[in-house]
This record gives sequence, structure tokens and C-alpha cells, in this order.
Amino acid sequence: MAKQKWLRDAYSSPSIAPARFEHLGIVAKFPMNVIQTRFGDSAQEPQLQICDVLAGACASVFRFDSRSQRDVDYRAKLLDAGIEKLILGGLWPSTDVTPESLGRKGWDGNNAIEWMAEQLRIKGPPSKS
Repeated sequence: MAKQKWLRDAYSSPSIAPARFEHLGIVAKFPMNVIQTRFGDSAQEPQLQICDVLAGACASVFRFDSRSQRDVDYRAKLLDAGIEKLILGGLWPSTDVTPESLGRKGWDGNNAIEWMAEQLRIKGPPSKS
């Protein structure tokens, strides 16, 4: 995320044009009212180390490409520990996913994407220093 800070700053800027995109109870509203995004070094901030460990554990639960017994056992232990209570919505590439299965049939996300692209075009690319 830090490598693309300019992009995050652009779409979370309080000066971005107001917009609202809504479909089936999900609302994306701009400006996002983000005051500040601070990036930290996980070597210096234990909170980030915990987040990294949890993110890795969640990824292990969703990653089924490895069939080794060790990976299967690790996933089982994570599930037994209740890790699924920390996972709000997992996204993993699959050919089984359809707009209908996600409750998004008829929703056109291009409106939001085109609006965001226009806002980034107006804002301009980051200056090279």
C-alpha cells in the first residue's frame, strides 16, 4: 500500500468530487472523510506485526492449492481456533463465482470505476522528485 500512496491519497482526499454509488444495500461514498493514512514499519510497530500474522493465517485458510498434510493440519487448527470469526468476506479467484451468486446481477460497477479514473486524471500523476 505504501508503494501506491499517491493513489490512496488521491481517492481518499477530502477535496475529491462528491459521489455516491449504491447497489443492494452497499454504499460507496466520496469523499471518504479520511483525515490521514499513516504508514508504519512492522519492524518498529508490534501492531503491524500482529496484523501481518493474522493476514497470513487468513490467507492460509483460503489457500487450498497446497494439499500437503502439514497445510491441511494448519488450516484445521486455525479453523478450530475460530479464525473464521475474524474473516468478514474472503475473496479468492474462482471460476465458480458469478454475479448471481454474489447478489450483484444487474449491478454495473463501471460507473464507479469510470468516475474514479476521471478523478485520478484530474488530480494528475504524482510528481517525480
